[in-house]
Amino acid sequence: MFFRDPWVLFIILIFIPCFGAISFIAFKKQRYLANKLGFSLELGFSSILRRTVFASVIVSLLALGLAQPRLPTTQSVPIRSDTQIAFLFDVSVSMAGSKEPNPCIAAEGPCNIPEDAMLRIDRTKRIIKDVMGSLGIVSVAAYGFSNKIVWQMPFTYSPQLELLDNGLTAGSLQAACDNREMCTNWWMALLAATKEFDPNKKNKIIVLLTDGDSEAFLDEGTNQTLKRLNIKVFSVSIGNNSERIWLYDDNGNTTGYYPKPLPVKDDVLRFVAENSGGRFFTENEADGLAPAILANIGSYTQATLITSRGDLVLSRIFFFAAMVALMLFVLRYVVGVRFTFRKGSLSNKK
Repeated sequence: MFFRDPWVLFIILIFIPCFGAISFIAFKKQRYLANKLGFSLELGFSSILRRTVFASVIVSLLALGLAQPRLPTTQSVPIRSDTQIAFLFDVSVSMAGSKEPNPCIAAEGPCNIPEDAMLRIDRTKRIIKDVMGSLGIVSVAAYGFSNKIVWQMPFTYSPQLELLDNGLTAGSLQAACDNREMCTNWWMALLAATKEFDPNKKNKIIVLLTDGDSEAFLDEGTNQTLKRLNIKVFSVSIGNNSERIWLYDDNGNTTGYYPKPLPVKDDVLRFVAENSGGRFFTENEADGLAPAILANIGSYTQATLITSRGDLVLSRIFFFAAMVALMLFVLRYVVGVRFTFRKGSLSNKK
């Protein structure tokens, strides 16, 4: 056991002798005064000692609680040290599409965005968060891409999911592109992501989330690289062909939508996934993504055990014991005490 604030324990060393001395001096003065007035004081030294010990126990328990005692604990946690999974998500302008306009843009108070008004990019991030939370302790990374790939979260066993909401939004990388109309190349993003994997890992997986629209529709060189490095692609097509990028005025009211269509290219995404040994999913089938990945990398019986250290905080136990002791003290020496006066004596009846 160790204490986070051990200096609080000095209260015990200071209180007990001081309280004992004060109680003894007060008792002597009371007895002297009673004798001088001709009274008999029945409250004896043993009773004073009991109360001093009782009070000391209460203060000691409180001091121990304030010192925050802790017991170091360890546990073995299984991690998939043989696996790396990279989530590659599209942040091009087309990912700003949705089925319906967002009524919350014009809302003055709190507003929940309807499912049909959620942007493709927001639905994509939700899928990533759900899947990461279902994979257990495994090394994961997240990359956003449009005409280039950008680190959003490097490989880690402890993903900070809030990082997905920082910075990268639909169209956020388009400024570096000469032609906004043709500014997505997920084949190039796949090739760039392959360089981030540890070649010694047994299981290497890329989860590609995009509407499939790309400057290049087939890159045999990337396909060969994926096979050579034994990297499997699990692709998810986001959206459908009826979605639009909605336009709003300064008050948040819908004025129409961007005329360019937002096609979803399921066939190419299916090809790259199945050709690499992975699987293809539509957005509506995304619930099956995590189970498919887990089935591909194998069970946790192959996992490496690491030691996780922590502390078991005992403060509440000592505080509870102090409260019980204080209640007993009050019941015994406050509520249960009656003072009566009779000629020639001052008695304390319990």
